[in-house]
Amino acid sequence: MTVRKQGAMARRSSRGHWSPVTANSRSGSYPRWNSGLGADEIVRTLRDAITSVGAHVIFTDLPAGSWTIAARRVQRDRPDVVVVTGANLPALLDFVFQTHCTSDEAARHAADKGRGAIVVLGNSGGSGGGAD
Repeated sequence: MTVRKQGAMARRSSRGHWSPVTANSRSGSYPRWNSGLGADEIVRTLRDAITSVGAHVIFTDLPAGSWTIAARRVQRDRPDVVVVTGANLPALLDFVFQTHCTSDEAARHAADKGRGAIVVLGNSGGSGGGAD
């Protein structure tokens, strides 16, 4: 899970895990892991992260993953929060460097960039084809 924020820092949890936060002048990320957390704890962690960094956009990896489910639960009371799921590195990089638009517009642009970055190379079993 990655949420858009202002500023930069790194935190160490009570379990000894580092949660790095990186930022440029406008935005950054707040990555978190769900190791050892139940569904309610993930929602609570996500709400805390959103509040502490003033986030409006959340990136998650799996559409049906625990962080996406938690983010959708948070959206029930926070309709200003946008969730981008299926995120990849090109999408995240595009989002961070979108400095002349709203967070919502940047999220939509990043999702388009992420979709466009997926490429199949080679063929399977020599049946022809290739990169499409």
